[in-house]
Amino acid sequence: IGYEDMRPAREQRAPKQECSEQTHRSSRLHTSASIFGSYSAVFVTVYFVVIVASYGFLDDYVVLSLAIRHEMGDNFLMLLAYGRPLYALLQGLSFSLMQNVGDLRFLRALGILGIAALATAFHFWLVRARLPRAVTIGLPLALGLMPAFQIYAAWAATAFYPITALLAGLGFVLVECSQSDAQSVNWLGIIAAIAVLTTALCINQPAAMFFWV
Repeated sequence: IGYEDMRPAREQRAPKQECSEQTHRSSRLHTSASIFGSYSAVFVTVYFVVIVASYGFLDDYVVLSLAIRHEMGDNFLMLLAYGRPLYALLQGLSFSLMQNVGDLRFLRALGILGIAALATAFHFWLVRARLPRAVTIGLPLALGLMPAFQIYAAWAATAFYPITALLAGLGFVLVECSQSDAQSVNWLGIIAAIAVLTTALCINQPAAMFFWV
């Protein structure tokens, strides 16, 4: 009789628990979107001039000229020789969509959003480390304003480099989470980390060194 009396209560707990988990996931998603939106707003404001201005920088002119003339073959082979096959593919696809120098602003905008995504991921990692709120908000902001990222924001050819740093950081997180203790290792997580870091290295090796940051 006791078991029969308890079963309805247990059956009622499951939907409530599922509802609670869904609410928690929805809240986390909303928080992530809010943080990303906030960092995006800040970086778009700071780097606004590179979006509204019509210009190219160094390799932008050469690559755009090759893309317009459909002569990206040699550039593709050169990037392959540099060990950046994925970057060669991304650059070829992105520049082939550009019609003139003014269109390069869209690639620069993409780079700025990549910086915001990296700052957002860095923010949550700092929160996970239980650092003070001023640090979790200010340090990612300072990261996105460093000279290296100023170049990434202003140079269309480097639009995918912030994503490279983000992938490298994700690789570190996967390694960190795969080692719960000295005697237990999640090898699936390690393999995923290797795959993510390899992807980052195939875009840009220096930016992939963000793994060590």
